[in-house]
Amino acid sequence: MQRFSSLTWMSLVATVLGLGLILDPVPSQSQPEDDLSAQVGYVDLSGVDTWFDSEAATEVDIRGPLVDLVAEAARSSDPAFAGIMGNVTAIQVRGYPLPADRTDDIRTRTQQLASSLEESGWTRVIFVREQDEEVSIYLREADGRVAGLTLLSTKPGDKSVVVNIVGSLSPDQIAALGRGLNLSSLEQVDVSRNTPE
Repeated sequence: MQRFSSLTWMSLVATVLGLGLILDPVPSQSQPEDDLSAQVGYVDLSGVDTWFDSEAATEVDIRGPLVDLVAEAARSSDPAFAGIMGNVTAIQVRGYPLPADRTDDIRTRTQQLASSLEESGWTRVIFVREQDEEVSIYLREADGRVAGLTLLSTKPGDKSVVVNIVGSLSPDQIAALGRGLNLSSLEQVDVSRNTPE
């Protein structure tokens, strides 16, 4: 399964920060950062850091005006992705090295987080177990639309990844968002059968 690379994220952030210096971005429609925890699709990832013996190898926090800058940066090359980003409030990504000897502990903690999500109204729409790798994708709905998406992935001897995307998305936009963010796990999501009619 293809993963987003640090280089891809660093290039995106560098482009966005560079654009921030030369563009007058469209005013943000995103909620202020203080209100992010009040968003239905938000998951607090701060506790995940305590699971690991080392710092996150990949850490992305795109929120507020930075979301608008990412959308603007993509507007000419991928207008569909730019349009979707207009409905996104925040994107959080954490990727940690996962030594094989820590797999059981990290999977137990990941399952506890998954149970907590389900108790809070999230629905698991995808679960893939391929060799030793496990990937789960959860959606949180509000008013008949996807209000948040959370991806939990563990691959022993490689890494553990947690992604949380907060925003108002329609199910058919999730795969396009995955393509735009270079998240192959999201590119394959088909949740149309799980949405209310």
